[in-house]
Amino acid sequence: MSRWSFIVNKANKALIHQWLDRAPDGFRVEIREPTRSDAQNRALWPKLTELARLRPTHNGVKMDPELWKCVFMNALGAEMVMLPNLDGDGFFPIGHRSSQLSVGEFSALLEIINAFAAREGVSLERENDND
Repeated sequence: MSRWSFIVNKANKALIHQWLDRAPDGFRVEIREPTRSDAQNRALWPKLTELARLRPTHNGVKMDPELWKCVFMNALGAEMVMLPNLDGDGFFPIGHRSSQLSVGEFSALLEIINAFAAREGVSLERENDND
């Protein structure tokens, strides 16, 4: 096996140690914070949808929730690239996977969105309509 992934907990720490002991030289180990929570993810899309409804353009660009997400991921410091679409009449972003953000990074993303909305006088109150 060339790739292992574990979520560390008390029950599997000994097993993880065994796998590390057997890992060949040159293998890479990465210890990361947990990724975003389901509650955080549920908070993101209503905010972005409401923002797209209230601010359908940004600096002359027609916005949808996915594009707003890219704007805020960029503000968070995430690296991304814009590629031209097949028809050559627009672009689409890649490299902006919020699913890979840690809980702390995702919290910062939500704070950036809230701060932008507050600065622009946009109320994202509808975000809780489905709660």
